[in-house]
Amino acid sequence: MIAVATIRLLVAVALGAAVLARGTGPGGDVARWLRWAALAVALAVSVALTPAVTRDAGGFAIIALGLPVLLAAAPLVAQRSPRGAAAVTWACGLLLLAWALLLGLGTGLYLLPAAVLLLLAAASSPRTTRSARA
Repeated sequence: MIAVATIRLLVAVALGAAVLARGTGPGGDVARWLRWAALAVALAVSVALTPAVTRDAGGFAIIALGLPVLLAAAPLVAQRSPRGAAAVTWACGLLLLAWALLLGLGTGLYLLPAAVLLLLAAASSPRTTRSARA
């Protein structure tokens, strides 16, 4: 039942991102919104799962649920610098995806929407070229 809800959320996130990307031109607006959405999803999942994970894992719950929030927040800090925003978003998205797969037998499935949002944000981030930097 929960897996079906997570899959529905993933589909809704992908469709929403596609609609956003279609409606706006190239630029950082879509990526910025997707980064904020990833943080919101990571926070919501962490808050919702805190009681169950704390009962099951004890002190490891801080790492298990805190790391996804930190990984979702890092691209928001990095977006202040246009040079590194895309790279940081890619790195955090891939690390969050790996963390979700590592915890896949437990609570990792719930973290997949945040990972997908970060990867979509990275894909829609504007990139700087070597000629633009010079």
